[in-house]
Amino acid sequence: MFKFFKESIKEFDHVVWPTNKETKSYFTSVTSIIVVLAIILFLAWTLFSQLLFTAKNIINPSKITTQSSDTKNSDIWTLSWINLGNIQTETKTTNSKTK
Repeated sequence: MFKFFKESIKEFDHVVWPTNKETKSYFTSVTSIIVVLAIILFLAWTLFSQLLFTAKNIINPSKITTQSSDTKNSDIWTLSWINLGNIQTETKTTNSKTK
């Protein structure tokens, strides 16, 4: 077992390590490619999303309406398929006794 580790460490002498200049060049290349691909994917996803929303609005147009109820949130703007005016909220109070 000890012989294996000794030979493994010896193999590091045969490895050609990149220079500092090469390492910086590789790092810059990889980072640039990642940034460019991230931008391309963002633009593609945004375009795809906009196309889907446009198609949805053409097929089933929805209009923005206001809720007309007597609740304190009666001026909430909602889409026709989202009903935010009827959200039930529950609050709990805790009694903390301090001396």
